[in-house]
Amino acid sequence: MQHIPAPPAAAAGCTGSTAAQVACTYAVQNNVSASELTVEVPSSVVPASVPAGAQTVRVTVQRNTIANYFARLFGRTAPYSAGATAIAVGPTATSAIHNGLFPAGFAYNPNGASLKYGQTYSLTGNYASGNWGWLDIPAGSTAGTSAGTAPKGGGASQPSTNITNDCTCNASVNSWVMPETGVAWGPVSSAVKSLADGSTLPAVLTGNEPQLVTVPIVDWSTANGGSSPVQIMGFAQVWLVGISKSGSDEVLNVQFVQYVSKYASGGGAGSSNNFGSFKMPYLVQ
Repeated sequence: MQHIPAPPAAAAGCTGSTAAQVACTYAVQNNVSASELTVEVPSSVVPASVPAGAQTVRVTVQRNTIANYFARLFGRTAPYSAGATAIAVGPTATSAIHNGLFPAGFAYNPNGASLKYGQTYSLTGNYASGNWGWLDIPAGSTAGTSAGTAPKGGGASQPSTNITNDCTCNASVNSWVMPETGVAWGPVSSAVKSLADGSTLPAVLTGNEPQLVTVPIVDWSTANGGSSPVQIMGFAQVWLVGISKSGSDEVLNVQFVQYVSKYASGGGAGSSNNFGSFKMPYLVQ
């Protein structure tokens, strides 16, 4: 089960796979007759820019009944014809994020298990010596292309700033970021609570809920306090439930969601980096 928006009910005359029905239905809703459409899933023509393995849809509209009201003055009686073709790529696993990244690193196997839709997890935890899940991502930075180039310098207050103002940063799969071993708990707690009110995942999502955030999936095996960077393996969508603290233990509860990310600036089809965050469908032709 995925929390990707449900497709519209198929319009009259729209048949075939779900993707074909959706493409046809949107065209019909924009005043195209189903009889004028040819829908190919996957597309028989695939531009070089399409990620390998991505689902494609090719829609061709051919209309042969374009009226020629004024052309009759010049003796034309037959209607005009015109055609157009578009190719779209379906949701692909997020490969790059531009701004809006939530400053905490999610383990790809929390509690030794794979991520499960709707399951509640603690986004923070004792991942390694001195590492509780928070990330030091300076404003305006780009994650490093290697461990040695991971940006650093935001400090304890940076996570709360990134949560409140949306992280003005760029990150991609296989890039590197630094952990933040100590955060300013008061500001961080307030920042999270300004988004999360304790409610759990609703039955229907719009994608604009403040609780729905994009987090990096990181490999915590290389972590060692604040001196060792961690690598981003992919991105996930999570629903912020709430944050609390008992002694020195910070608990940020989230629910795992499969959804499109409004912050995704890149997408790929590789299953190795598919952790439930998707780039929205987009046109390539």
